[in-house]
Amino acid sequence: MDKRKKRWLIILGIVLLLGLTLIGLFLGQVYRRGKALNSRPLVLILDPVYGEQFKVGDGIIVHATAREEEGLSRIELWANGVLVDSRDAVEFTPTNLTLVSTWTPTFDGEQQIVVRAISIDDIAGQSMVQVVVVPSAALTHLVEDGETLESIAGDYGASAEELSDLNPGLAGGDPEPGEEIIVPDEETTADGAPRGGGDPPLPESEEPLLGWVYPFFELFTPPPGNATLRLEVPALRTWESYDSLHCYVSLADSLPQWYPDLDNDQATDESFEAAISGQWITDGILVGSSAPIISWPADQHLPLSIACVGVSGGLEAVELGVIALEIPPEDWDGIRHGYESDSE
Repeated sequence: MDKRKKRWLIILGIVLLLGLTLIGLFLGQVYRRGKALNSRPLVLILDPVYGEQFKVGDGIIVHATAREEEGLSRIELWANGVLVDSRDAVEFTPTNLTLVSTWTPTFDGEQQIVVRAISIDDIAGQSMVQVVVVPSAALTHLVEDGETLESIAGDYGASAEELSDLNPGLAGGDPEPGEEIIVPDEETTADGAPRGGGDPPLPESEEPLLGWVYPFFELFTPPPGNATLRLEVPALRTWESYDSLHCYVSLADSLPQWYPDLDNDQATDESFEAAISGQWITDGILVGSSAPIISWPADQHLPLSIACVGVSGGLEAVELGVIALEIPPEDWDGIRHGYESDSE
């Protein structure tokens, strides 16, 4: 075998080895993407609700749950891009984690609250609500003996001139003991937190082996596959009182199904259990493992139809209208939305 032929065999071997390496990396990437889709935690923020209004300085109670069949390792509360609180799974790997925490906004405007859960496979899922924070009433300070305008201003991170501007009646002089004066309500955030938007950062990790190859995968990645979606209705309310209530739910233009259906028999007349003030209990019916699940193309809008019927006096059925939606993929983010329908 001459040297020229031997050189070509070596080059061919290197090309084949590189090709096999790229194929292996590509298949690994596809596997990781599929695993991330199937094991992404489902996060629900129960309180506060989207668009709820608070005042600066109010303690906002955040109540959220996360679920993942393979197990969860951690749940986190973020506000405006800053980690506020977290809870780690202890001793065992639960499939459900609950977070109840308090966050206090320090400035007004639209604010984002994000709850993020991490599975045992280090895959994150999150849900976000946006709340509106309005300015609180003027903050006042009761002057004590020995306090001066300058000392009070220093306590609130302001200058004596700023404090004097807020209290024209002082005319630049010191306030008297027992006098109540207005002090600045500083709009600061912890650790230089941003005043808006953004998702919590993903966990830092080392640069993967041959990370420069990954951008080329986008050239060979097939169109998005199917996404597994769960429809949950954590709150159901009617403005009138009824003896019983049931709903017909249709996903992706399928035949409407009667809910509740705890006995798995569509021929029986089951009803949601009434709570208070026109509210109906959906836990275990339209929340959790009993809620409708569908596999749907990740790049297509999902048709959804819900029609509820109230029954009064045992015989009189009242159609309460239909909620018909086309839900785009960008809204498959776990954020709660409220919808209303007027009866016909």
